[in-house]
Amino acid sequence: MMNNKVTKVELKKVFKRSFMYGSSWNYERMQNLGFLYTILPVLK
Repeated sequence: MMNNKVTKVELKKVFKRSFMYGSSWNYERMQNLGFLYTILPVLK
């Protein structure tokens, strides 16, 4: 059985990457790239 919990290291990566979330704002794509970049460590 796999352990599916999010670790503290992954949460720290998400927190640091979340600052890029606001810088990728535009009205056409509505932050899709910033959100993906933010949660990518958790998805891996």
